[in-house]
Amino acid sequence: MSARKVYPLETEDMTVLAALEENRIVDFTVTDDGLVITEMCDGYFRRLLTRTQFAEMIAELQALLEKME
Repeated sequence: MSARKVYPLETEDMTVLAALEENRIVDFTVTDDGLVITEMCDGYFRRLLTRTQFAEMIAELQALLEKME
């Protein structure tokens, strides 16, 4: 990890996903085709995840959570 300071994500009065968008980090939008993930710095990078890929991502996030315990 770099020497840059990492600030905690403030989530008071909002969900974690809303806070990630509010802080211009990442946005998750459900469409008819799947889940669109967009980086929020300038919105240039975005990818579409299918329902299956989204489920796989949830499993990967759950595995990361378990490592934190």
